[in-house]
Amino acid sequence: MQEIYVGEVQKVFTYLVDETDGYTPETGVAAPTIYLTKNGAAAAVPSDGTWAEISAANMPGWYSVQLDATDLNTVGLLGMNVIKAGVSRHFPEVIRIMPRPMGYGK
Repeated sequence: MQEIYVGEVQKVFTYLVDETDGYTPETGVAAPTIYLTKNGAAAAVPSDGTWAEISAANMPGWYSVQLDATDLNTVGLLGMNVIKAGVSRHFPEVIRIMPRPMGYGK
């Protein structure tokens, strides 16, 4: 589980595999549909949502999604689901949004 302080602009990571066998890393995935849920609220698309493959050669199946302060403005759990034809949905992400500690960022 990834942990992020509330309101920070951050990249979060997800791992995608092939839908056919459920384990082969999926490379070359472009423009998926991404949904977020803050503490189980209604699903919504991210405000930023810039999508990038980490490295098809060195880290196949790994991608990052840029989330902005609006996406990360609620303390608690943030669920993320990435949907694309041919990609398994076995690995939804859960990110913990934590309150900023006293004195953070000074």
